Amino acid sequence: MSRRRVFELSLEEVSIKHDKPFTRRQRIRQRLVLASLVWPRPAIAERNAVLPVDFGTEMSVDMRKQPWSKRILFKEQVEGPFGIGISVTEIVADSVLGEVLAMLGQAIMNAGIRDVADIGAGMALTGVMQTPFRFAHKTLGTISRQAPAVIAGGILDMDILSSWKPGKQHSISIKLEAPQDIIRKISRQRDGKPRNTSRTILKAGQPNGMVKLRGMLYE
Repeated sequence: MSRRRVFELSLEEVSIKHDKPFTRRQRIRQRLVLASLVWPRPAIAERNAVLPVDFGTEMSVDMRKQPWSKRILFKEQVEGPFGIGISVTEIVADSVLGEVLAMLGQAIMNAGIRDVADIGAGMALTGVMQTPFRFAHKTLGTISRQAPAVIAGGILDMDILSSWKPGKQHSISIKLEAPQDIIRKISRQRDGKPRNTSRTILKAGQPNGMVKLRGMLYE
């Protein structure tokens, strides 16, 4: 019979290379980091967690000095191989942050209750960098047009029960990619009239940052 242990995962660092334009007047520049465990154990297709992270004026953030309670993503039983997925959104406007978090929280809770019955293997296999925010966008879309877009995501396969010693911390790095083209709109004056153009600054699938995590097994 396969062993089952508790897996703890916390956020250490997030860096983004390219982003959509954001309002520089914003006082707080928060992104949402959404983590997923894909098939952590039989009958559980996916577990999701969302964490608002204040990037300030930077394109990266170091969470290691933050309290454990502000970095923790999961404390979940795992059995056999599983996947870790990370999605990072664009800057979330202060005015809609509360609404976005509330709707995401409800969507994640509902998915957790249904587990495999409604999610099924198909959802887990469609791509973790798209899946978690697919149901979030569907939920938010009925209420707000300002649902955040995912600008970076990545997934990593894990098979640690035979190699990790309980109680020892391990560093985990996941390379992020742009799930879709990142396009920047440019406004210019031409012949005294405003002209709007757009430029693709990153194509789908190109590198767009890195996430560093801290993992540990418990007996």
